[in-house]
Amino acid sequence: MSMPDCRSDGLPLQRSMGPRRRIVALHERLTAMLRIVLFACACTLVVSLVVAETSTSGARIQGPGSPPQLGFACCEHGIEQMQSLFANKEVIEDLKNLHAEVAIPILDFSPERAATVRLLNQAGIPVIAWIMLSKEQGFYLNADNAPQAAERIGNT
Repeated sequence: MSMPDCRSDGLPLQRSMGPRRRIVALHERLTAMLRIVLFACACTLVVSLVVAETSTSGARIQGPGSPPQLGFACCEHGIEQMQSLFANKEVIEDLKNLHAEVAIPILDFSPERAATVRLLNQAGIPVIAWIMLSKEQGFYLNADNAPQAAERIGNT
């Protein structure tokens, strides 16, 4: 009676293969799994695009009817980009229609930054002050720069 070359699930027996053959078999299985995952991702993307293109009423809220709380963080690359973004009336209208809020990094207390915050406030768009440190101090508040963060907040 001879030993079968495959397990009951159709996969080759590991003990009958040499190390190189095991690596090749593993590679083949991983490649097949990757193809399946990529195919599933592609299908999801296609379905999402079709649904997005066929939707005529914009965002549809299912459930109790309360809109989601959307927030956007933006503008850490400079005043000019921030002013350009919010000078676009379509951006302001989209934010209003989404009932979204905007987190604006506070790198300085310049009149330009304050004017942009006032513009958003006048449009009815909630603004969150995103306190940031200087580039030299690491921009984002974290445990490593807590003393600088406390000083920054204390000086505001």
